[in-house]
Amino acid sequence: MATALKGYPAIAAYNIINEPAPEKMGGLAEHASATAMQAWYQQHQGSARDLPAFYREVIAAIREVDQQTPVMVDSGWYAAADAFSYWPKALEDKRVLYSVHMYEPYSATSAPNAKRASPWPYPGKVPYAGTQQQWDAQHVAEYLALPFAWAKAHGVARHQMVVGEFGCVRTLPGCTHYLEDVLTVLDQHQAHWAFYSFREDSWDGMDYELGDKKVPWQYWQAAEQNLPDTVPRHATKEFEPIRKRLER
Repeated sequence: MATALKGYPAIAAYNIINEPAPEKMGGLAEHASATAMQAWYQQHQGSARDLPAFYREVIAAIREVDQQTPVMVDSGWYAAADAFSYWPKALEDKRVLYSVHMYEPYSATSAPNAKRASPWPYPGKVPYAGTQQQWDAQHVAEYLALPFAWAKAHGVARHQMVVGEFGCVRTLPGCTHYLEDVLTVLDQHQAHWAFYSFREDSWDGMDYELGDKKVPWQYWQAAEQNLPDTVPRHATKEFEPIRKRLER
């Protein structure tokens, strides 16, 4: 792929694997403490669960044919913002972007929550990492600070940090508030970011220009027939936190 794509102007970076989770079913709890993550990695370093080693091997192969295109690496546990915590050092390649995704607290931002009779609120107290925790702008800021703190400690430049995905289900009452809180933090860190998703053609849940109501049946008919949907998009309050930053 690198041989075929190198030099192509529309390629910003090679994202090697989206949301890897080598820790899953490997004895490490999701959102474990940094100390627990580091102890786990010491046990599994050099094994098939060693994500940094996997990246080094793939990057070396890419660099045999393409020395210029940046490579983007997601953290573990589905690109969790706290999952770089166990990496003992940065990768040697200087054209690497380090990416995390932001859907936490997933219990409040996700499609399963939207289906609950009484959805978990944002801001509010929600299930997270086995306990009930208060999630609000402060907690979002503290959580998203983790990858930037890791980067600073390991000599990774700010421009190498990316929040490659973030979002919430648009029908949830706190979605607009959540998007604003996340983007406020990313503004402060001057991070690259990409939201999920812009005019999605097969799932409406995070297509913020649709507002907070259900889509009409023709949306799903078009998807079933593999046709472009014709549901109009609008300037909505849900999309406003993103839209106003795109105009800067």
